[in-house]
Amino acid sequence: MTRRENVRGACWLGVAFLVAIFSSPLEAQESRGPNFLAENYELSAYLDTAGQTINSIVKVEFRALDVSQIVRVELHENLEVREVKGPDGKALSFQREPENPMYLSVTLPTPVAMGKTVALTFAYGGLLANEENSPVPNVRVASIGKEWAYLLLPARWFPLTNYPANRWDVQAECAGYDGGGGNGKSGGGAAVGSAIGGRGQAADVHVSLRAA
Repeated sequence: MTRRENVRGACWLGVAFLVAIFSSPLEAQESRGPNFLAENYELSAYLDTAGQTINSIVKVEFRALDVSQIVRVELHENLEVREVKGPDGKALSFQREPENPMYLSVTLPTPVAMGKTVALTFAYGGLLANEENSPVPNVRVASIGKEWAYLLLPARWFPLTNYPANRWDVQAECAGYDGGGGNGKSGGGAAVGSAIGGRGQAADVHVSLRAA
């Protein structure tokens, strides 16, 4: 893992990503195997520290593990999905599962053959301020504060499949409105750290993940 920090002024704004493979007995676990496995991500997120919100657009490439028309992902309950688009740019139907709203199901126009891939684009956002609706009960695994923020993988702040088994090669970049930047890279599910310094009310985050 590499880390670079640039801190300016008396007030600092930090964004830390820990993309790590670990499990907790309190975490909600997938009760059945996924039909699709996420392999690649291209994510852009805007963090508003004043409003304690995140707004994200992420393109995810899924590989079918079985013939299926339903893509099922895990996403923090506080994050409202505005739209899911297919490879052709057309909107797809989706819904939170009533019995466990951390899971989001997307219906594809036609079934995908086993071994084939499909790319979906998710647009979503919402409050990430405390442990309310945390996927790890009573644990704050994501928090966007007035002067800092951290987003941990167990928070499911972007759509996940087969957590915590997936492992990733990661590249992350952050940029603040009035401060420095940082980036990090890691492989095999280790941690990647990134921080930005300075005064500001927001941060732009760009993350790329590839299945290791």
